[in-house]
Amino acid sequence: MGMESVEVDLQRAVIGGSISFVIILGGGWLVGYASASEAYQLFKTTLPNFRSFCGTLTLALGNILALMLTLLSLSASLDIDIKWSHYQRVKQISWTVAVTLISTIVLFLLLNIPIVEADNTSASWFSTIYYITLIISSLLGGAFITIVLLLYNTVRDMINVLNPEEKHRLRHDKEEE
Repeated sequence: MGMESVEVDLQRAVIGGSISFVIILGGGWLVGYASASEAYQLFKTTLPNFRSFCGTLTLALGNILALMLTLLSLSASLDIDIKWSHYQRVKQISWTVAVTLISTIVLFLLLNIPIVEADNTSASWFSTIYYITLIISSLLGGAFITIVLLLYNTVRDMINVLNPEEKHRLRHDKEEE
């Protein structure tokens, strides 16, 4: 029963992140189609915000990954026998954080290429670059929201496991042995 609930929590978090992705992307598309010169101006205007977003995400994801070690330490040091599904959930979160962190760093480094000042970049490329950046930043936002929802589920379950008066699905019972 424990692993099934973790899978349901993962599905709900992914659905929440996907809905967020669609909303974020839809907000960008509300601007409408941008011609090459408009895309150049939009990209030039939003570039500092994209860089700031990536930098903030990098810091947040790095902290989350480090705090996952603290969660593992807490889980291992408890007198309560926790089911393996809890550790599978921590593994899922850590993998999602690592993939999102790597993607964020790659995007951040790509955004630091001085493409706006390049002489041989044609204006038609900027609409493509602008929309690719919009899609990737929306994906990163949705992934971050997915991670937050996964973390919420984990913290909620850890609080319930620590409650001595509650029988929780992640706690081994004496009857199960």
